Amino acid sequence: MSILRKPLTLKLTLNTIQKTMITEETYLRLRYLFILLLITTSLVAQRNYYPLPAIYHTYPEMIEEVKSICDEYPQMAVWEIIGHSSYSRKPIYAVRVSNFARTDFNNRPSLLIHGSSQGEEVIGVEISLRLLHDVLDSYGNDPLITELLDRFELWFVPTMNPEGHDTVTSGEYFLCRKNKTDTNYNGHLEIDTDGVDLNKNFDFDWIDFSYPHPESIYFKGHCPASEEEVLGMQDFFHRENFTYALNYHSSATGAFSEIIFFPWNDGYEKSPDYANYVELGKAMTKFLPKDYLPGNYTLHMGTTTMIGYLRHYLYAETRTLAYDIETGGNTVEGYSVIRPGPEQLAKILDKHMLAFRGFVAKVLENTVSVRVIDYQRKPQGGAEACWTGYKSHYFKSYAANDAGYLFRYLPEGTAELKINNKYPFYIKADSSDVQVCRIPFDKTTAVNPIGKIKAKLKRYTYCSELSEFNSLAIYPGTAIRINFDSADFGAKSITTDSLTIITPDSRCSLVFRLYNDKEKLINTFNYESDKINERITIPFAMKGMRKAIVEIENLGQNTFSIREERTYFEKNSNPEIRFQYWKTAECDDLAVELR
Repeated sequence: MSILRKPLTLKLTLNTIQKTMITEETYLRLRYLFILLLITTSLVAQRNYYPLPAIYHTYPEMIEEVKSICDEYPQMAVWEIIGHSSYSRKPIYAVRVSNFARTDFNNRPSLLIHGSSQGEEVIGVEISLRLLHDVLDSYGNDPLITELLDRFELWFVPTMNPEGHDTVTSGEYFLCRKNKTDTNYNGHLEIDTDGVDLNKNFDFDWIDFSYPHPESIYFKGHCPASEEEVLGMQDFFHRENFTYALNYHSSATGAFSEIIFFPWNDGYEKSPDYANYVELGKAMTKFLPKDYLPGNYTLHMGTTTMIGYLRHYLYAETRTLAYDIETGGNTVEGYSVIRPGPEQLAKILDKHMLAFRGFVAKVLENTVSVRVIDYQRKPQGGAEACWTGYKSHYFKSYAANDAGYLFRYLPEGTAELKINNKYPFYIKADSSDVQVCRIPFDKTTAVNPIGKIKAKLKRYTYCSELSEFNSLAIYPGTAIRINFDSADFGAKSITTDSLTIITPDSRCSLVFRLYNDKEKLINTFNYESDKINERITIPFAMKGMRKAIVEIENLGQNTFSIREERTYFEKNSNPEIRFQYWKTAECDDLAVELR
C-alpha cells in the first residue's frame, strides 16, 4: 500500500455547492469520505511494515554502505571489524571518523554512536548510518560538525548483533531480538526461542538480573559476557575509552517508547554525573517530538534498575557518559511502531539529526581535556585519576590513557582532580583564557589552580604544588609571574612598597623583577643564599599602583614550591611569598595541562 507524501485538502463552501450543482447530501457524503481517507492515511502511516520497505538496509547492504562511504571519504573515515557473532561468525563493523582518521587520536575525546543491540531495532541502524553520512557530508560546510570532527573522534557501530539484524531484515523473522546461540543445547536453532539478549549480557551487575530461562526473549545468558558479540564490544570500549556514547533502541512492546535513559538512580545512589546527564539529555529531548502523540521524548529521571545494560557497563567501567535512546512511537490506540514506512522513517531520521546537533553543541562547549605529564612534558599514561567527590562503589579504577589524557564534561564550577590518589590539581570550567592549569602548546603562559599565579615557561613546564591549593612549583631555569591587582580585594590601589619572601631550607638563587600593568620593567632584585627560612624584604615600589606584576626566576639547581599570601590590602602589610624546597623524592614531578 502506497503512502501519500502530501496531505490532501478539500474545501467546499455553499458557493461551490451551488456552482457545481452538488446537493447538500452529496457534500456531506464527500466530507465523510474525505475524513475516512485522512484516517486511513494516518493509520497507514502508523503501521508496522513487514517485510521491510527497500529504504531499510539489509545486513549485506549495511556492510556495502559502510565500505562505500569510507571509500568516498578516505581521509576522514576508516572501517574495521571489532568482533564477530557467536553462531555464524558474522563480523561486527565499526567506522572511525575524524579529520585525520588514520592517525593516533589518543589526545582527543571521543563519541560512540551505536545503532542496535537487538535484531528488531532496525530504526537505530538507520539513524547511525544517516548520522555517518551527514557528518561526513557536512564537514567543511557546517561549522558545528566541522568543529566536532576537528576536536573529536567519532565511532559508528551500526549494530553489535549482526545475526539478529540479518534475521529481521532478510524477512526471516520480524521479532528476532536475540542472537542465534543454541541456548537450550538441543543441537537445533529455534529462531523464536534460542539466543541471548545481548544488552543484558554485559559484565556489570549481571547476577542481579532476572530472566534466567533460556527461552525467554530477554534471556541474559548462562554467565556474564558469555557471547562473542559482548566480549568484542567490551574489549572495544576499553580500547577506546569513549567520552560519550549514544545507544539507540526500539521498544517492541511500547513500554519504553520515546524515552531517553541514562545511568543511574537506584533509589539509594545517583550517578556522580546525574546533573550532567540531565543537562545533556534535555539538549536532545527538545528536538524530539513524539511520532504520533503530543509532546516530546521523555528524559527518564526516576529510579532505574542497576542491571548490566550496555549503558551501565560503559559508565561504570570507562566513565563514558552513555545514553539509551528509545526510538519508535506509540499510537493513539496504544501499539508500538518500530518498523515505520518510508515517509515516517525519514521524519524520524531528520529529528534525530537535530537532536544529535543539540547534544554536540553542549559537548563542544563543556568538554575538558586534561593531560598528565612530567616536568619534561612526557605523558604519564596509566596514571591513576580520581575526581574528588566523583565516586561510586560501582566504579572501577580509572586512569589516563596511553597519551596521558583524561576527558570530562564540566559545564561549570571548579573540579579537583587527584593523580595517583595524592596529588590535587584544580580544573576550572571557564571558556576564557583563565582556565586552570592551562598550558597551550603554542604559548608559554600557564595558570595554576584557581588562576591566581601565572607562570612564564622558559625551559620546563610547571607543576602545581601538590599539597597546597594556591601554590606553584618553580623548576630550575623557570620563571613565574604573580599578578597583583587591587581590584581583587576591592581596593583602589596597592598599599605597600615592599614584598616579603621566606626562603626555603635549601640553597636558592633567585631574581625578582617588578613590572607595571603595561609590563614595563620597573625594578630588579637579585637574591642568592643558603640560609634557612630567612625572612627578606624586597623594596619594590608598588604603592599607589592599581596593578603590578612580580616575576620570579629560579637560577639555581633546586626545585621550589611557593605559596602566596595576599594580606596587603586588608591588613596594610606586605604581600608574603613563602618558598619551600621540593625534593624530587617527595614529588613525581607531575603536572596537568588543559587544552
